[in-house]
Amino acid sequence: MNAESQKSGRRKRKVQRLTPAIIEQRERTPFIFGWGHHLDRRQREAIKERIALFSGIGIALVLFALLGWGWYHDNIAVPAAQQAKNDRIVATAGNQAIRYGFFHRFATFQKKQLSSALTQYQQELQQLQAAKKKNQSGIAQVNAQISSVQQELNSVATVTLDQTLADYTLVQRSGKAGVPLTKKIKQAAMKQAETPVGGRLHLITLLSAGNLSLSEFRPIIFGDYLHNLVAKKLAASVPHQQEKVRASHILIASNNKKLAEQVLAKARAGQDFAKLAKKYSTDKTSAVKGGDLGYFAKGAMVQPFSKAAFSMKVGDIRLVKSQFGWHIIKKTGQKQARLTPTEYSQAQQQAFSTWLQTQQAAIHVEKIMDVTKIPGLQPAATGLGSTGLPPGISGATSNGQPVQVQPGSSGQAGTISGKTVSGSTGKSGK
Repeated sequence: MNAESQKSGRRKRKVQRLTPAIIEQRERTPFIFGWGHHLDRRQREAIKERIALFSGIGIALVLFALLGWGWYHDNIAVPAAQQAKNDRIVATAGNQAIRYGFFHRFATFQKKQLSSALTQYQQELQQLQAAKKKNQSGIAQVNAQISSVQQELNSVATVTLDQTLADYTLVQRSGKAGVPLTKKIKQAAMKQAETPVGGRLHLITLLSAGNLSLSEFRPIIFGDYLHNLVAKKLAASVPHQQEKVRASHILIASNNKKLAEQVLAKARAGQDFAKLAKKYSTDKTSAVKGGDLGYFAKGAMVQPFSKAAFSMKVGDIRLVKSQFGWHIIKKTGQKQARLTPTEYSQAQQQAFSTWLQTQQAAIHVEKIMDVTKIPGLQPAATGLGSTGLPPGISGATSNGQPVQVQPGSSGQAGTISGKTVSGSTGKSGK
């Protein structure tokens, strides 16, 4: 019995023998670009957390760099570049430099003042035209003022630079004319500038509107006041009896030098000058008289023409160029004569212009930058003639005859110190 039970137990144990279990495992795939296939889930999650952390730090650094660059650009780079631009020298007059920043602000301020004056004149013209027959004289006067202001607007950059250089020269060299810049003159100059606008506070407010300070504007005020004193002193020394010359001319367009040289050769070869003038001259007023301009004093004609005519001998024929074109000049006479009131006034103005040119040469005045290319100050397109000037204004006649009108004689409007303020016209106090 026992033997049988033991055998039966052995059989059962054999039947109950178990085979090893097969554990199914998830296939391990690469994690990043073929790397990480040996990592388990926990390791992969840890790596993901690290990647997210470092990505966040990287993005933060990029944002911080962008914000830092923006701050640097706005607060350091741009102001530094603008300061460098503003410090560029436009022109020099002795020990004074006219820098871009001041000049741009000053010229822009002048332009705004002139535009304001132009608007006032145009409004005045509309009122006068309501009764044209009654106001013909006033209409003609206002039209002349409008033309003058429009011309100044078209050349505001060059006019402003020339006036600024003149003022800087006067401040440094007025003593050479016997008018030194004393404390008393400075006080009088400030009073002249302040009175038309209602006092110093109003002057400072007016300048502030153009981003100008009183301290940087003082040389302009002093120079403007000295202009009057020096011009008056020099005018007193101009003699009423002066040398006059008589000349005839043939005017040829600026872009036709070849024709001018051909006509010059004909005149020098002995052909009748009067007939040549009638045939070729674009100055029709003098052409009908054979080109004859009559007798004139120094300063009565534009500078190149006048200089040539007074340096020539009677009978000489010469070719010179002015803003009006090519002039074939024949000198026909010379004499001492008493100046007419108009000629005397021109001679007085010429005396100041000559003195100023001499002083500017002495202190080496130099224009460095082409101010007509400064943004906002470029000459506007106009319907003016080839001379760039409207007929009858500032030295131009409808036929191009080289009559000289001195700066300031046409009347200026719309700005301060050298122009006008609050509707006044002409130089302040002049």
